[in-house]
Amino acid sequence: MKTVGLLSGVAALAVLCVLQTVPVGAQTAEELIQAQHVMIRHRLEPDKPVYVGQPVRLWIEVMTRTWFLEAPKYPETIEVRDGIVIPPDAFGVNSTERIGSDTYAVQGRSYTIFPQRTGQFEVPPIPITLVVARDDASKSPPLQLSTPPLTIEARMPSEAEGHGLVLSTPRLTVSEEYSRATVDLKVGESFDRRVTVTIEDSVAMLLPPMSFTAGDGVAVYPGRPDISDKRNRGQLSGTRIDQATFVMEAEGNYELPATSIWWWNLRTSQLVEEVLPAVVFTVGPNPDLAAEHLGEPEVAEEVDAESAPVEDEPSWSWRQVGLLAIGLMVAIFAARRLRRRWASGKQGREARNLEGELFELFRMDAKSGDPEATYSALMTWLDQASAVGRTMTAREFVANSGDAELSQLYEALEQTLFAATSSRGWSSVSGGAFADSVGRARKRWMDGGSGHSAAREPLPPLNPGM
Repeated sequence: MKTVGLLSGVAALAVLCVLQTVPVGAQTAEELIQAQHVMIRHRLEPDKPVYVGQPVRLWIEVMTRTWFLEAPKYPETIEVRDGIVIPPDAFGVNSTERIGSDTYAVQGRSYTIFPQRTGQFEVPPIPITLVVARDDASKSPPLQLSTPPLTIEARMPSEAEGHGLVLSTPRLTVSEEYSRATVDLKVGESFDRRVTVTIEDSVAMLLPPMSFTAGDGVAVYPGRPDISDKRNRGQLSGTRIDQATFVMEAEGNYELPATSIWWWNLRTSQLVEEVLPAVVFTVGPNPDLAAEHLGEPEVAEEVDAESAPVEDEPSWSWRQVGLLAIGLMVAIFAARRLRRRWASGKQGREARNLEGELFELFRMDAKSGDPEATYSALMTWLDQASAVGRTMTAREFVANSGDAELSQLYEALEQTLFAATSSRGWSSVSGGAFADSVGRARKRWMDGGSGHSAAREPLPPLNPGM
C-alpha cells in the first residue's frame, strides 16, 4: 500500500509540473484578434476629395493591450495605379491610448500618395504582421492584420481650366540666376543660367524639367539636373535645379522666352502663376576672335587677289575674267549657304551627341551602385532625349518599354530613394542590371519601337504620368 501511495504521489506531482509548463490563458492568434487584444485602425488625411498632385496620407495604427515584442512589419511600398507612393519612415510613431478600462500601446505609420490624374484611385488592403505579449507575458505567434481597401478621389480646380495640368502644394518657389550680366555679349562668349524650383509637402520627381532655348546662333548645352528630397519630422519637400550654358556663335538679337509654372495653393485655394520673364540680349562682333575659329570663308579676298592682275595678264580675255568672277561668286554663295545649313543642323547634331554622352554617364552611375546618382543621371538623359524629338517621363519610359525586369528594377530604385534607409534594396549588381535593361529599352525607343511616341510640346506637362 505504501508503494501504491508513493507512485500515486509521484504521478500527481508530474501532472502538476506539466500543468505549470502550459501558459495560463495562452491564446491563439484568432482569439487575440477576436478579444481585441490587438487592433488595427486607419484613416486618410484629408478624408475628402483632393486635387491632382495633392498628397494624401494613409495613416495606419496597430494596437495591443500589452506590448510589442517585435517591430510591426509593414510592406515596403504599396501599388496604387496612376499614383506615386512614398513609403513610411523606418521608425513608427509610438504612443499609448486608453479605451474604456484598457490601456493600449499604439504604433502608427503613414504612406503618402500623390494622385496623378483625375478620378478615383483604389488603395489595396495593406497587411501588417505583429508579434505581441499575451496576457500571461508569453510571446504570441505572428498575427496577421490588414486594412480594408480604400478609395481616393482626385479632381482639378475649376480655375485651372485652360492652363494645362497644375501642381498642388502649400508653397512653391521659383528662382533663377545668371553667371554674368547678359549685356555687352560678343561672339565666342558664354553665360550660365540656373533655375531652382522648390515644392513643399511634395517630392522633386513631380517637378517638370526646364526647357532652355535661345534660337539659332546661340548654342545651348544643358547640364545635369540636381534633384533632391528632404524629410523633416514627416514633412516632405523637393528641389529641382536645372542649368545650362549658352555659347554665342553669331551676331544678332536673341531672346530667352518667358516660362510659366502654374500651381494650386492648397492654403489659400488660389491658382498661382510663377513667371520667369523673357530675357532679351544682343550679341556683337568680337574683334579678338580669329576668323578661322568662326569658320568664316575667306574666298572674297581670293577673288580680289585673282581679279586684280587681270589687266596685266594679256593671256586672259575679259570673257574669261568675267566667267571666273561669276564662278567665284557662285562658290562664295554656295559656301555661305552650306555654312548656314551646317549651323542650323549643328544644334541637332550636338543634341544627339550629348544624348549619347549622357546615356554613357547614366550607365557608369548606375553600375556604381549609387541610387541617387543613378536616378539623377536617368532624369538628365531623359531630359536631353527631348532635343532629338523623343521624350517622356521615367514612368512612361518604363511602362512603354514592355520590360518586366526594367519595371521591377525601377520600382526598387524608387523604394530605395524614398525609404528612410537610402542604401536599402540597391547595389552595384542591381544597378548594373538596371543599366542593361534601360540600354535595351533605349535601343527600341530610338528605333521607334515598343509603342514609344516621338511627340512633345515645347513645355512638358507639369505633372508627369498624367
